[in-house]
Amino acid sequence: MTGPGARVVATTVGPYIVQGEELVAACADAGTDYLDLTGEPEFVDLMCPARRARPGDRGRLVHACGFD
Repeated sequence: MTGPGARVVATTVGPYIVQGEELVAACADAGTDYLDLTGEPEFVDLMCPARRARPGDRGRLVHACGFD
């Protein structure tokens, strides 16, 4: 899902709970940093423990970095 050599993916479109998990996983697998604007606490709650459970992940995960 991320292009070759992508360093950062910034996503601004949801609903993240429906469409975001695959992108977060692809970024983590590729070592790509991920940023979103989610205002969906259930998505954050779902993603954070799932990513911690995968010790090989290299990308940083930042949720709600622009949520107002």
